[in-house]
Amino acid sequence: MIDKVVKIFIFGLAFILPWQTRLIMVPGSLGGEYSEYGTLSLYGTDICLAAIIFLLAAKNRQKIFSGRWAVKRLFFQPAWFWPWAGFLLVASLSILIASDQLLAFQHWFWQAAGGWLALWLSGRPDRKKIAAVFLAGLLLSGLFGWAQFFFQSAPASKWLGLASHNPAVAGASVVEAAAGRWLRAYGSFDHPNILGGALALGWLLALKYLPRRPGKAGATGATGDRALTTRAVINGAVINHGPSAAIARAVINHGPSAAIARAVINHGPTMFSGMAAAALFFTFSRSAWLAWLAGIAVYFFLAAWWRPVPRETRETRETRETRSIASVRVCVAALVICVLALFYHNLLEPRLAASGRLEEKSKMERMVGWQSGINILKNHLFLGAGLGNSVRLSAQEPAAYRQPAHNHFLLIAIETGGLGFLGWIAFWFLLARAFWRAKNAVALAVWTGLTMIMMFDHYFFSLHAGVLIFYFVLGLILPLRPRAFGSQN
Repeated sequence: MIDKVVKIFIFGLAFILPWQTRLIMVPGSLGGEYSEYGTLSLYGTDICLAAIIFLLAAKNRQKIFSGRWAVKRLFFQPAWFWPWAGFLLVASLSILIASDQLLAFQHWFWQAAGGWLALWLSGRPDRKKIAAVFLAGLLLSGLFGWAQFFFQSAPASKWLGLASHNPAVAGASVVEAAAGRWLRAYGSFDHPNILGGALALGWLLALKYLPRRPGKAGATGATGDRALTTRAVINGAVINHGPSAAIARAVINHGPSAAIARAVINHGPTMFSGMAAAALFFTFSRSAWLAWLAGIAVYFFLAAWWRPVPRETRETRETRETRSIASVRVCVAALVICVLALFYHNLLEPRLAASGRLEEKSKMERMVGWQSGINILKNHLFLGAGLGNSVRLSAQEPAAYRQPAHNHFLLIAIETGGLGFLGWIAFWFLLARAFWRAKNAVALAVWTGLTMIMMFDHYFFSLHAGVLIFYFVLGLILPLRPRAFGSQN
């Protein structure tokens, strides 16, 4: 019973992960104005995650209290786990010296819960289904971003965690061109860059977790599972043994629902690639575009480098098939983006050329943020300023527009000091080594995409949605391990 409830919660978490429904406990304030980076909130995803942890703890309470179960799983962890654990330890110590300890604890909880989620997902044999649900929720957010761009309006909804955005209002993320100010697609996120980064990673994950078109008998998906169609299932369960076999066959073979089902099954993954690429375009996020392109380039390079050996095995056959799938989806995405670029070339040019008033302002704000962050680091070199506290100490003006340094690695150094930074760097490169040894081209493509975003933005460390998506994606690409924390085996 507990396993079924846990499964409901994990699928629910995967679907609502892109959405920001929350209860604001303590609004943040800087310079007398609201600040997102100092706000204490309880998110719907936190409730799902806490329910999963509580149910698993209740199920395994006897093993946990015996101590042997936890010790066995603790010392079974791979090499990359230990520097991450060291980073988390340093982060916990930085809470003691933070100017806002409650805020620092909230950020520490996000890191700890996210890390546990990644470890737990690495032991789930049903990760393919979990990933499919996550990609469905992400695509829904992307389609919502379509509507925002086309209607040039983003309505507010407290139940969905959506804020209102208007291109005519200062502070909205827009593209400024001769035709005026155009609102970028936010989707369900706080900023278009977050939607773009999530879509870029989701597009790469789809190479592994959305199967190929089941056109031939016995065709396998990217993960090696035999593709099952609705028609095959019903033929075996109903048509061959049901009392209305002729009617059932007629409905399934020729009914309108059959055509829709076959279209979704046969072309759904390719449709996802095209629609996600279009939503990614509408975000006008250069860091997300770069992450997506770099991930694709790394994937094809590694897939060619690890080419199948003369004696074909199941793994080499799957690598060849996945490469073929990727080629088709890249062509579809490229076609969609080329068509959109023709229609919106006047909006694309300022973003690519990084010219114009807003672009110059953005570059200046980033440089000021980096310099301010470096000054904070000089004063908190050992343990940092405390998680989430860098914005409070920033010298950027006006205070209401202060943001974390737009570099994930620099922000970690600022808030956890040199010790936390060294632990994170060791964790990140040991993770890449694990993917390389496993010859997992998709995982290394996602790792590359994550790295590119982390070089130019901060939301994977500073914002709730970014932190959970970061660890959730890691959990989907980590090697499958039966003894992960909380696994059933």
